Amino acid sequence: MTLEVHVVTPEREVWSGEATLLIARGIDGEVGILTGHAPLLIQLAVGPLRIEQVEGGWFTVVADGGFLHVTSGEEGTRVDVMASGAEMASEIDVEAARLEAGDLLLAEREGQLSWGRVHSLRDVVAGSAGGRQPSDVTLFKSVGLAIEDVATGATVLELARARGAGQQLPD
Repeated sequence: MTLEVHVVTPEREVWSGEATLLIARGIDGEVGILTGHAPLLIQLAVGPLRIEQVEGGWFTVVADGGFLHVTSGEEGTRVDVMASGAEMASEIDVEAARLEAGDLLLAEREGQLSWGRVHSLRDVVAGSAGGRQPSDVTLFKSVGLAIEDVATGATVLELARARGAGQQLPD
């Protein structure tokens, strides 16, 4: 059996479909939902929803909080995520982000930046931004909503710690 998952905002249904696992960040920590999970209602923290598809592979939806509701019965397990804002990581428009990056456009005009050396944070985290060296510095330029920045930063930190990448700076 699989999970029936629905991720919605007041404006639209962000994603719905079948999944084998959903991992979300509640205000009291992470929770993993599998088929047959006990009924549950939690308040979500700002962060990623990681969803494992039935066909294999994972994808991420960034949610700005909200609620996660789980029901289970003879008809299966349903997970409803209700957020005031959410976006699939794959829907981020890189070209639109470049147009909004005013200070980076100035650096480009002054010859201090080459867009050929700029990679999306998604590619850096996934390890698909080729040609990077361990000594390279990663700069994060925010061009979205603050809520997306917080969720992205939390995800990057989590992945870096899990991979033993980077160096923890003192407080």
